[in-house]
Amino acid sequence: MFTWTSGSEVQPVRVDWWETHLIPRGVLTVPAGRGNAGKSTACAAWAAEATRRGETVAWLHSEEDRAMHITPKLLAAGADLDLIKFLDVGVLMEDGTISEASLQLPRDIDRLEEGLVDMGCCFVVFDALTSFKSSRMSANSGDDVRAFLEPIQRMAGRLNAVVLGIAHLGKDGERKARDAVKGASEWTDVPRQVLAFHRDDGETEGVISDVKGNLSPSPRSIGYRFENVALPEHGIDEVGRIVFTGDVDTTVDDARRASTPDDDGDDRRAALRWVEDYLGENGETDAAVVKKACAKELCISVRTVERGTRLNGSRVVSEARGFPRKAYWRLVDVIDGEVVSGDTGGSSDSDDSPVSTDLVATDAAVATEPDQAKRDVATAVATDENRSSDKPENSVVIGDDASATCPHCADPLVFDDDRRDGYHTSIAACVRAHKKADLHVVSDNPKPNRKTLMNTPCSGCFVSGVPLDADGLCENCGDPAAQRRLVADLVRQGKLTVPPKTSKGQSA
Repeated sequence: MFTWTSGSEVQPVRVDWWETHLIPRGVLTVPAGRGNAGKSTACAAWAAEATRRGETVAWLHSEEDRAMHITPKLLAAGADLDLIKFLDVGVLMEDGTISEASLQLPRDIDRLEEGLVDMGCCFVVFDALTSFKSSRMSANSGDDVRAFLEPIQRMAGRLNAVVLGIAHLGKDGERKARDAVKGASEWTDVPRQVLAFHRDDGETEGVISDVKGNLSPSPRSIGYRFENVALPEHGIDEVGRIVFTGDVDTTVDDARRASTPDDDGDDRRAALRWVEDYLGENGETDAAVVKKACAKELCISVRTVERGTRLNGSRVVSEARGFPRKAYWRLVDVIDGEVVSGDTGGSSDSDDSPVSTDLVATDAAVATEPDQAKRDVATAVATDENRSSDKPENSVVIGDDASATCPHCADPLVFDDDRRDGYHTSIAACVRAHKKADLHVVSDNPKPNRKTLMNTPCSGCFVSGVPLDADGLCENCGDPAAQRRLVADLVRQGKLTVPPKTSKGQSA
């Protein structure tokens, strides 16, 4: 049945904040952080505060032991345990016994809500949230995650309850905290509030930030501190609790970026050593093969391997070639910023004369002697006369050299594929500008050199040596766009030039 409601019949309501600009009532709030960041300990502190306000708290758990971990945390935080309720789920068997089971959502959402209403409970903690989804649901499927979270969201609205669902963040500090929650993006898209936690290893202080900001006028960040207290009446010498220290200017995203080098710097350095040893033993290798093998051997991510090869002092260079293009990794020797040799066959031979290439190495001819298994690096030293922002097609970039610049945005070209193409291929504005560029050939003959174009593979049909018709189009595929790309390729290679634009956008 469809029912339409006029907007004038909807009464606006303000956000009911349980904790100002951090925890609202009536919606699902997701506290997310890495292991040991203090998520469940902070939830214990909030639950204890709720009991001091006379509210009943339902604590639904699966990962931590109720007696060993959760209750001590709540006691350390000063909770009234009479107002803390734990849920046990069982299945009545035919013989009259009860078999232990687990809460599964959304299957059990109605019975869960009935129980909360019966207790008068308006404060719920899911520790951890993912533990209560059906085993048939995937944490990486957006549809499954949405089907799991939306009933919880609606239940929170009907009860006007505080609902906290603890989630885990990934390790990558270069991503924003909201995007680092493990699994599908719906883990943070569906909840109305997401609180990110960050605490550096070995530190007692951390920060909590609202990283979604849908409800608050301005995102809030607060600090917290871990303390150890004793519970002598229970024979517990030490248990952790969190003390909130007030508003701070630092956000979780700031803290994650600042701690990234320390978090996985060792992994990156280990990856670099492994890759250099591998290439030294095997010579030039498909980059995808090396990354996969290194990640598996060191139990790290492929992205960490990639970042490791870009550390200062790295001798790993990447070269893309073929169609479709494939990246290959190999080693070069670099001394005081000078490329000494490029080894592609595992040989220890090298050229005795180091040559400066301004941290850009280009492939030269491969020796044909049977006992030679190396490539020599070009011996020409870059000068003002022969240095160009357009790199040869087989060039590679060592480290983060960025001597070439993009003609569309004037920013440096750092990566080898951008330098090879002559512009930022991953920036939409530069790609659009490149496609719209009016390429005009300037030479003694105003038309492109016919012989040169014939020897250039057509970018439309990828056939070499294709003749051009009278209009300068590929006779094999007749694609004017392909001809246009051919001209663009020649411009990038320095074989053709582009005249400057006049104020009206016409060539001078």
